[in-house]
Amino acid sequence: MKNHSLRLLWMFFIVALAFQATWYALLWVSYIRDPQALAEADFRAFYAAGQIARQEGFGQVYDLTWVYLCNCEPKRAAPILTKR
Repeated sequence: MKNHSLRLLWMFFIVALAFQATWYALLWVSYIRDPQALAEADFRAFYAAGQIARQEGFGQVYDLTWVYLCNCEPKRAAPILTKR
């Protein structure tokens, strides 16, 4: 019984590893096809952090509420970030 469960555990590990390798390969291929998608993702994060640091101070960059508002809800974040 112990040998059987050990074999199942190894099979699960191999399948999970193959799935993860396939998933990363597909993501990598999608970034090669459209490198602009990766550049836009970096820009959004750096832009949000820059806006928060400029208006609220560097300490607020790590407050995830601000990052969420800048990235996802620009209409709602604009009055909050410009109320000073």
